[in-house]
Order: sequence, then C-alpha cells, then structure tokens
Amino acid sequence: MNSRKLVVGLVLCLFFVSSAGGAGLAFKQIPLRSDVLAVGNDAGVVNYYTSAFELPNLATNTPAILMLMTQNVDDAYSFITINIPPNDIRIINNAHYNDARTSRYFAGKLLETGDAWATQIVPIQAGLLRTTGNTLGIHTRTDSGGAGGNTDDIKVTRIYLLYYTT
Repeated sequence: MNSRKLVVGLVLCLFFVSSAGGAGLAFKQIPLRSDVLAVGNDAGVVNYYTSAFELPNLATNTPAILMLMTQNVDDAYSFITINIPPNDIRIINNAHYNDARTSRYFAGKLLETGDAWATQIVPIQAGLLRTTGNTLGIHTRTDSGGAGGNTDDIKVTRIYLLYYTT
C-alpha cells in the first residue's frame, strides 16, 4: 500500500513538472516554529499557522505541490489551509471538517499514517498562493471531524512547496 502511494505521488509530481511548459519551477521550504511540530489537543495547538512566507517570482494562477512529512495521523479529518484572511480564521478554527473542506482556503486533507512517518503530497489548486504574505494552516480534528474535544495528535516536519515561476 505504501509503495502504491509513493508511485501515485511520483506520477503526480512528474505530471506537474511536465506541464510547466516554458515556466520555471522553484522549491521553497516552509518555516515551522520547531524542527518537528506537534499539533493537536495534547500539544495545546489544534490549529497551527506558519509565519508568513514569500514565493519569489510565483507565476500567478498556477497550481503547486505541497510536500510534507507527518506522523501519528490517526483520524481521517486533519487538513491543510492556505491564506485564510484574518476575519475568517476563527470560522475555520471552529469548523467541522465537512464545513472546512468546502472553504476556498482548504488545500487538502492529511492521509492517515499511523505511527510511521509518511510523506504526504498535496496538490494545491491554482489561485491559492501569492508572491507575498502566504500562510499555511495545519488543522487537527476529532475522529468525527469536530474542532473541539479530543483531536488527533500529529507531528509534522519538512514542509516544501514546488511551484511555477515566471
């Protein structure tokens, strides 16, 4: 099963790179507050947001690929957001997974990993990223998708974006 996920991820990356046409590609590491970030109710942080980061020469309205390492993703409702405006953060922070996934800021869900470290590859839809002031949100939820209560406790490290440049 893990080798199948890896093959699917590699095919997705190759498709992404082959569709670049005349555009260039850039690789950006997204800064975290620690090397291994704990997110979840045991960590005291159910909704984590990165510091703002830049994407120099981003070709606007193009897709991107987010790659990250995760561990202990046990519930099917942890997810990633990108560039939530300040007035909508409280709404997403308190949203059930089913509501959050319909938001235009929803980037993708994290797949279950169990106790193993796993590479997650998340395609980012065109229009979510910008050249300056990007923030990435990592959100954990309960086993029923709720924002309150005993949310999943996960670990995240090594977050990278592959994006088109002008």
